[in-house]
Parts: sequence; structure tokens; C-alpha cells
Amino acid sequence: MNQRERNHRKREQGAALLLTLLMLSLLVVLVGQFSYTVVLDRKVALNYISDAQVSLDILAGVEAAAGQIAQANHQPGQETPSAQTELQLGSDDSRILVSIEEEDAKFNVNILLEPPDGVSPDDAQAALERLLKSVDEPEGTLPAGLGDSIAQYLLDKGSPALTLRELTAIEGVTDELLYGGPETAEPELDDGFAGLSKYLTVWSDGLIDYNSADEKVLLSLVEGLNEQMLQMVLQVIGNPSGKLPPNIQGIVNRMAGFVKPDGSTFSAVVQSQSGNYAKRCMAVLRRGEGGVSLLLWDELEP
Repeated sequence: MNQRERNHRKREQGAALLLTLLMLSLLVVLVGQFSYTVVLDRKVALNYISDAQVSLDILAGVEAAAGQIAQANHQPGQETPSAQTELQLGSDDSRILVSIEEEDAKFNVNILLEPPDGVSPDDAQAALERLLKSVDEPEGTLPAGLGDSIAQYLLDKGSPALTLRELTAIEGVTDELLYGGPETAEPELDDGFAGLSKYLTVWSDGLIDYNSADEKVLLSLVEGLNEQMLQMVLQVIGNPSGKLPPNIQGIVNRMAGFVKPDGSTFSAVVQSQSGNYAKRCMAVLRRGEGGVSLLLWDELEP
């Protein structure tokens, strides 16, 4: 074999080696891409399973809330279903937290448009302004003239508000003002001010459950009402009998149009987490003779 043939053979061997290396590189890329696709598909499948699990848990939480509301036979002095209930389902990686709150224990701002029988629009707005003044702690936390602004907003809209968050369309009203901080079910701001959602609602039938409402809500309903007089009024308003002092009877008559003895409308915030996937929803439920019905469903930020 001469020199020319040896050089030709070396060139052939070099080309074969280069071709082999290229094929190996291509195989490595293909195997890597296949492995990545398998891992990605697995993650997608796991996310889908977690999403499905969380969605089912949310529905289970709403059903649990509806069951608790349906079973509560609210009588004067009996606790309403407003406490947090935690349900553990499936495994340690899957849990549901249900928080139920009675909306009939709050002042419904929509009565400024459609007041209950026996209540005038002026009386309704005056009651709202007294309530806002009583919860404005420290003073100046709420925008000036907020009661008038809410009334004007509803009048301009021409229909009831569907959510309390609609009021953020009013200058100076923020999510923090309505709901407090974002981290807990009943958050408070650093200055101690609880969100207005503790006192205001848009979902009740307009009448306030006097057995569950906050004292500030009840005291706002009639001008000049104090804690001592309120106790006397509550003792007789649900069971009027005998002759009352004229001032107390007048308060009872004015307050009667605002209140009722029990609650029927509740909000349930349901939080569910499965693995690293979480979801948070709110349901508004109303209890009636035919059972508990769903009025509203909204998905919230986790």
C-alpha cells in the first residue's frame, strides 16, 4: 500500500468517525427531548389531577357548608353557623377550609334603593351613615361622605350592587377598606380597622337578624338608641306584650321595619389545596323551606 492509499484510508476513517459522532449527538438530543417530553407530560398530568382534586374539594366544601346551614335551627340565643370549620379529606396533601358567615347579620346597602316595608329611603341612608360613623376607627379611616357616595353610586347605576367589591368604583374605597388585609378570613389592617365587609353586605334580603347582628349595626338603625335601650328593645321586639314606655315603643316601631329574628342568607368561603395547587371560591347560600339554594358563585384569588 503506497502513501496515497494510506492517506485515502485515513480520510475514510476520519469521515466515518465524524459521521458516528454526529449520529451519537443526534441520538443524545432525541433521547433528551424524549425525556423532557415525558417529564413535562407527567407534570401536566399531575397538575390536571391536582386541579380536578381541588375543584372536587371546593364542591365538597360548598356542600358541607350548605349542610351545616340547613341543619342549624336558629333560635334566639342559639349560635348561628358562622364559625370556621376545617375538613381533612383524602391525605395530608389535600385539605378543605370552609368559613361560613351570616350575611343577614349585616346592613345591606341595597336597601338605599329598595328599602324594606316600613322603612323610608331617608331612614335607610341615615342608618347607614350612623353605622359608618360608628365603625370609623380611628376617625378618618373612611372617606368623608361615604354614605352619600354609596347612595349616589346606586342611584346612578339604577340597580342593586351584586358584590360589595363594586363599591371600589367610589373614590377612596379600596379592597383593603372593604375586606381588610388579604391573608386571613376576617383580616384587620395594621391600624386595627376591620374591613367594612364585617358590617355591610349586598346579598341579604334587606332585613337584619337581630339575634346575630353586631351591636354597632343594631345601634345604627334608630337615632338616639343606646346599649341599655337596645337590650330592652330586643327583649320585646320579637314578643310584643304589655304596655311599654312611649320612648321604647317608638324605638320598637321604627326598628321593626329593619329587622327579623333569624338569618337565611350566608356566604361560604371555601379554600382547597392539593399538593402545590390551591383554589379559593366563595358561594352565597340561602336557606328556605325547600332547603339551601346557591345564589352566587365566584372564584377568588388563592
